[in-house]
Amino acid sequence: MTPYKITRKSSENRKVFRKNKSNKKISLSRQFIEALLMLLIGGYILNAFNQIPNRDEWLTIISNSWHRIITILVDSFDLLKILIVTISILIGILMGLILLIGGIIRIFKLIIFFFRHK
Repeated sequence: MTPYKITRKSSENRKVFRKNKSNKKISLSRQFIEALLMLLIGGYILNAFNQIPNRDEWLTIISNSWHRIITILVDSFDLLKILIVTISILIGILMGLILLIGGIIRIFKLIIFFFRHK
């Protein structure tokens, strides 16, 4: 039994890794219909939100909530700044302690070395 031989024609017709790009341009009538549809839907949504009862109360609630969100973000950034400063201070203290302990150990090793070789 002989293996199937791939010829040049069959390899050109394969569409394994080729993208199916359509070069069709959208017609002007379709673009016009889509634009009208977008305008109608957007107008309907704004009209629906405009007819909410007690809209003035909702506007004050929304503005107060935006104000709260902004103050919460500002406070969280301040807390983040304080947290970063605190962590950097702790890292500095740890580095200082490690260097201090390392220096003491090295001095003791040098003292022991000098006393052994005298």
